[in-house]
Amino acid sequence: NVSFKDQNPQQAADGVNAIIYAYLQSGIQSNQEEVNSTSQFISSQLPQAKNLVQATENRLRDFKQTHQILTLKDEVISAQVRINDGQKKIAENEAQLANTSAQESVVASKLGINSVDAVVISTLSQSPEIQDLLTKIQQVQSQLVLARNNFTEDHPTIVSLEGNLSDLKGLFAQKVTKISGSIPISFDPDSLIGKLRQDLTAELVRLESTRKGLQQEIGKATTELRSYQEKVATLPKLEQQQNELERQFNAAQISYNDLLKKFQETQVASNQGQGNARIISEAMI
Repeated sequence: NVSFKDQNPQQAADGVNAIIYAYLQSGIQSNQEEVNSTSQFISSQLPQAKNLVQATENRLRDFKQTHQILTLKDEVISAQVRINDGQKKIAENEAQLANTSAQESVVASKLGINSVDAVVISTLSQSPEIQDLLTKIQQVQSQLVLARNNFTEDHPTIVSLEGNLSDLKGLFAQKVTKISGSIPISFDPDSLIGKLRQDLTAELVRLESTRKGLQQEIGKATTELRSYQEKVATLPKLEQQQNELERQFNAAQISYNDLLKKFQETQVASNQGQGNARIISEAMI
């Protein structure tokens, strides 16, 4: 309460009102200075707070891009599906490999050769020079069969045919060495004669190619499976790191929003120009 005594009541009232308005004006000015000071301080903090939001957001985005993460939950599900698919693929290929290896063993047993020999035999069988020699060898062998029906082993005809056959086989051996290259291998011409044997040799070559293809597929699938398993093992640690980055980003975002709200409130208060006091009633006579 403000009171003032004077012989002139009106002057007393005017004096009280003057004091009231002076006090109000002083309060408004003081409050305005405080609001402006607060506004300036908050304004100086806003750029730093905004930069912190952008920095934490960038770190979170870079983390997700570096580790190729959309959401960790989806990553876990996706990796587990790939692991299951990889294990299934490996099991299927291993079953096919076992079956192919068994077939290869059976065919190789029938032929009395291994898969390396089979590849060389297949190559030789497709050589025109070898085919020509085989034809000549078969012709001489047929002539020998007929000659042995009529002559003894020391007869000049048989001796001559045996010589021709020996020469042809020698030439055959030279051709085999030339075609097979560095592979140490030796074939009797009879090993290339006969459709059944040629078919079995071709089948052995096909089985070997299939086996090698399956082994490569298993190796590739195993490497991919190991990669997915290693990724799943790192997901808990990645989740912990991502949670921390998200916490930092959210905290920075909340701090920035609070500062921005307070700055807007100081702007409104500054425009309103209000003080900390108000007049309940002017002086009464």
